[in-house]
Amino acid sequence: MRRITGLSAPLLLLVLAGFACAQDEEGLRAKLIEAALKDGPSDEVKALFVQYAAAGARERSRDAVPEAFWTWLGRNDEIRDGLLIGLPRENDVEVVQCLDKLRTTFAQAAQERPQLALAFAFVWGTLKDADDITRLVRQYYEKREPATMEESFRYYLDNEEAMQVSLEKTPWP
Repeated sequence: MRRITGLSAPLLLLVLAGFACAQDEEGLRAKLIEAALKDGPSDEVKALFVQYAAAGARERSRDAVPEAFWTWLGRNDEIRDGLLIGLPRENDVEVVQCLDKLRTTFAQAAQERPQLALAFAFVWGTLKDADDITRLVRQYYEKREPATMEESFRYYLDNEEAMQVSLEKTPWP
């Protein structure tokens, strides 16, 4: 079995099939464990993990984001894999909601700068409460409200040329 380098066409179809229909999260978990024990890290294990993570996140966020989000995610493999491989289960609904907001508000920018969109979704989606961001940057916002996720994302887009590293090439940590 090939090691993880990217998804081959048959495995990509396996992942996309997970987006086409709701799958049993526990059934996928069992398949994932079996494949991981048998083959170790492989394209198949990666594809099964993405399906497993998608099934759980999709179920938990069914009332939080529209079906159009999952269709979009299924067509964008860099964003899909980055989201689902790094998605913290305890904040998956919030992270998915943030990414959906960026998808709808900044459609083209999210496509062109997927790592920036992922970084914002993960950071803003994992804040414990609205005051977390205020506490983190209080010294900068003494006399004004902290920026929203959308305002911050727009700032990065508007000031990209002044940055040392291209936002298109910088992966989120």
